[in-house]
Amino acid sequence: MTWNEPLAGKGENMTTASHEEWKKVEKGFNWMNSGGLLNEVLDYYIPCFALVDNLGYYATGTETYDIKWSMPQCVLTLRLIGLAFDLYDGKKPAELLSNDQKKAALSKIPSLLEVAGHTYFPSSFLVGPQFSMRRYQDFVSGEFREKMLPFVKKCLVLGFWGKMTLYKYISCWLISEGVCICSGLTYNGKTPDGQIKWDGCANVKLRVFEGATKFGHFIASFNINTNNWVSQYVYKRLKFMGNRYISQAAALMFLAVWHGLHTGYYMCFAMEFLVMKLEKDLEQIIQKSEAAVEFFKNPLVQIITWIILKLYTFVFMGWCLIPFALLSFPRWWQVYKSVYFIGFVLFGLWPFYQPTIKKLLKPKCNGTHVKKD
Repeated sequence: MTWNEPLAGKGENMTTASHEEWKKVEKGFNWMNSGGLLNEVLDYYIPCFALVDNLGYYATGTETYDIKWSMPQCVLTLRLIGLAFDLYDGKKPAELLSNDQKKAALSKIPSLLEVAGHTYFPSSFLVGPQFSMRRYQDFVSGEFREKMLPFVKKCLVLGFWGKMTLYKYISCWLISEGVCICSGLTYNGKTPDGQIKWDGCANVKLRVFEGATKFGHFIASFNINTNNWVSQYVYKRLKFMGNRYISQAAALMFLAVWHGLHTGYYMCFAMEFLVMKLEKDLEQIIQKSEAAVEFFKNPLVQIITWIILKLYTFVFMGWCLIPFALLSFPRWWQVYKSVYFIGFVLFGLWPFYQPTIKKLLKPKCNGTHVKKD
């Protein structure tokens, strides 16, 4: 393996101008490699060069422990030293390497893009952890990806991803709320026992959010101030339409347009409309059914129902959030397709199977029974 081989491969799929540039670089390396000069350097001296080069950051060190630019430089130093030794080990016969060295040894010189991606991998370039170039190459080539996840596992992964995504927003809001509390802006009077309330600008109710068993709980506990703003300035001002569903749809459309023009925004808020429609309709059907009300009073049934509803909110919050996070149609559609459009089946087809649910849960009789003689 010579230095110029990956460069030649890189030029094959490039434009003419880029190809010519790569040709010039390749000629330079070919000249340097004449007589095996470059391979000689790689085989014996590059670990030393990498070590000396990456220890230069010590020149700016102080007598105290510094948390500054030198910390990621420490990570970079170890990563590049490891890369140099892995290249060095890749030139040795396999029988001379230990098992650990065989796992990390590189028989081919990685491309500049691979080196940059490995060196500045977003989740580890600041404080670690360290990992070899071989591990990074296996990762980007899809070696760690499970080829086919079971449907149930896909749904659980979707729910977990949704939770983690929402926590990013919650973290930012809690930090902002803390700043508002420090400024005194959140003062909201006192409790009956004289305790000062500092929740005047609260944007999330963590207990309600974590204990949610329906999407109505999410709406009541997540992004509270924006929801209140939309309710006050958009939803309530559309009462003249005479239909709450039209007003709700218009308010959600306003939110989608406000966020941007990506299709994901519109799908996300469309799903919110469908979900809330199903939940409100189903609650009314259950409340009107005497048999259903009595059934759900059973303590064991309540426990089972709570578990089912937690799974329901866990999975379908991820479903609804996918378009909002991925934005472009090809990306979120691919995810929806991978879980067989389960959300469209449950929420989108509600008008078609709603009559069947109504028949199964007959409303309680409001009349009086007449006793016959």
